[in-house]
Amino acid sequence: MHEFLIPFYDIGFLFASVLFLMKYSLKRRISRELLERLFLPGSSMTFFKDLDRPIWIHAVSVGEVNSLKQFLDRLKEIFPEKKVVISVVTPTGKALADKLYKDKAHIFYLPLDLSFIIKKAVGLINPGIFLCLETEIWPNLYFFLNKRKIPILIFNARISDKSLKLYRLVRLFLLPTLKKVNFVAAQDRTALDRFLYLGVRNCSVRITGNMKFRSIKPSESRIKEFKDSKEVLVKNSNLLIVAGSTHGPEEEILLDVYSEIIKDPPGACLLLCPRHVERTPAVLKAIEGRGFLPLKLSSVSEVSKPEVNAKTVFILDTTGELIYYYSLADIVFVGGSMAKHGGHNILEPAYFSKPVIFGRFMFNFADIRSAFLNNKAGIEVKDKAELKEALISLIKDGNLRRQLGQRGRAIIDSSKDSIEENINIVKEFLPQDTRHKTQDTRPKARLL
Repeated sequence: MHEFLIPFYDIGFLFASVLFLMKYSLKRRISRELLERLFLPGSSMTFFKDLDRPIWIHAVSVGEVNSLKQFLDRLKEIFPEKKVVISVVTPTGKALADKLYKDKAHIFYLPLDLSFIIKKAVGLINPGIFLCLETEIWPNLYFFLNKRKIPILIFNARISDKSLKLYRLVRLFLLPTLKKVNFVAAQDRTALDRFLYLGVRNCSVRITGNMKFRSIKPSESRIKEFKDSKEVLVKNSNLLIVAGSTHGPEEEILLDVYSEIIKDPPGACLLLCPRHVERTPAVLKAIEGRGFLPLKLSSVSEVSKPEVNAKTVFILDTTGELIYYYSLADIVFVGGSMAKHGGHNILEPAYFSKPVIFGRFMFNFADIRSAFLNNKAGIEVKDKAELKEALISLIKDGNLRRQLGQRGRAIIDSSKDSIEENINIVKEFLPQDTRHKTQDTRPKARLL
């Protein structure tokens, strides 16, 4: 954005902000988030005074925050002397970032993109580099970062179909802003072409893959432990269906479908894993209400092995173990996707080459959903009837299960070098005296 346009942009942004505040004040949802985004004293300001040109990472919400796991660990290895700050936009993104990274970085809400706020924020944070995940184009933020000669890098870059339609309308306005970006590490060829179309310089774009596909890293020892100790789940059946991160009424839908499909051989057993463990009593009631016998996995151990039969439905009533139950599954349904919760991470079962079913409400993982559908690596269902059809197909067809599982794992493996390639790009832009001296083992990036 040109400097003379800043007042006009501020007026437009301020008008939109007033409408936003009116909407949420009616819902009584104005909270500490607003104070932080105004960058007022008492929010995050005092923390930034003691930093020495930190690495500033911007991750909008849940999907971007999740994709940071291995990248952030690697970043701390290469630049151990550098502090890291992570900005987010949504409350869910903030909650997840606090949970995952509070011991590795300072987490805060991105200040509102008004010139007088952003100028103060950039000056106070004074980062050595700004790393934006996916695509967040904030004209004032990029203007003031560029004015202080702070490198702006966009990683895991993508532009959705919806965003592209909007950006086309304001392409000329965005052009000066995008020219301030020093580098774009695109997820794929489509993303690369779209950034070039919008005006990013040709020499500043490279395909490095999708870091989200490398965000899963379970403990190998824990995987072995589960395989050795949880054989009770499949003792009396041929196949195990794991329904992970479910919300109401998904458990009811699954139980209704399960009651129909278990009438036909080959048999299958069902493990329900509610997203929120406090919903266990409600799920137990739903199981009993359909004539099944619920069995909480917390009651199963090497010492205590309750009797199970064809009427048993298991329920996971502990936290932090779902991914390891995915490793035992033959078929996986990932919840939050038939109910309108935005879905959950289908990469977790795909890591173990498991066939995945999910609903149509995957808006929190839109790019991952697209990758799975485009590569025929998962099955999307819109209602109970389609869920039943998908489960029957997978139960009866072992080849289909293997094919879907292999394709899902191939998606993960396709970006195996993405984290290291992105780390190498950071090395190119951070000042030489801030780098940690390590042996250069970097792979060659996929150049245009």
